[in-house]
Amino acid sequence: MVENALLGIPTVVEKGGDEIMDMTYARDVAHSVVCGVLAEPTPEHHVFHIGSGRRHTVREFADAVKAAVPGAKIDVGPGRDPRNMGPRAYYVMDITRANNELGYQPQFTLEEAIKDWVTWMDRLGIKPTPIVSAGGNGGSYGR
Repeated sequence: MVENALLGIPTVVEKGGDEIMDMTYARDVAHSVVCGVLAEPTPEHHVFHIGSGRRHTVREFADAVKAAVPGAKIDVGPGRDPRNMGPRAYYVMDITRANNELGYQPQFTLEEAIKDWVTWMDRLGIKPTPIVSAGGNGGSYGR
């Protein structure tokens, strides 16, 4: 959605706007690695769930993209399961262990993450790549 919006390509997600997911920003994942490397004392566990730990809908993601990219054309239909993967494909990570043992807390809200993504692409001169659905329908999903 973000890169299509930057290119002015409309995105249509036919269904799934109500699906709840843990949307995790790459810079938060990088932050978790730093937390793991610097953790004192040595963590008791070796496996941690890393995510935002927050519930967001696909529609909220689309709204955040529209806020960060004025003029973005994104249409998200109602319902669940936007990727037709079944209910077990969508979840919110429990980041309690990562917080307790590593001191990990996400640094970005959903809205901040999208704005940061757009800013860094511009700052680094990275050209957006159009995202084409598996069905070859441009920026459409669920067809």
